Amino acid sequence: MAEVGCPILLTYGPQLDAPLREALLWPAEQIDTFPWSRSLGEKDALGYGMMTEREVWKEPIGVIGVIVPWNFPLEIILNKLGPILAMGNTCVLKPAPDTPWNATRIGRLIAEKTDMPPGVVNVVPSADHLTGEVLSTSPASTSASAPCAGSGR
Repeated sequence: MAEVGCPILLTYGPQLDAPLREALLWPAEQIDTFPWSRSLGEKDALGYGMMTEREVWKEPIGVIGVIVPWNFPLEIILNKLGPILAMGNTCVLKPAPDTPWNATRIGRLIAEKTDMPPGVVNVVPSADHLTGEVLSTSPASTSASAPCAGSGR
């Protein structure tokens, strides 16, 4: 309530209950049923009569830069972290300068209450907007600041 500035009644549904239920549980359930690979069938790719089997594999891409806006910070953080972690990626999470408490609390909970190795989720609170620019332009990370499924943006 103090960080987001909304009445306590609004913190339950869209600010807390729904993100906890959907943003983390759904990706966790998908890990075992997600189609990590699929066959595209055989194809004569070069036109020489040599059929080759084609397959698409989905795999982690590495470090994801997560830039979170000030509105609905917990919901957006969880909606990004769930799929990122379920796909086997790591992330650098940069909350908005106006709402850093949700992100730092989540980082602390992950560090103290889970068995995730250090460095899987990194929280970088900063009042400097250039921090977000570095995350979104660095060739070392893939930015998750663009809208994605369930991002709330």
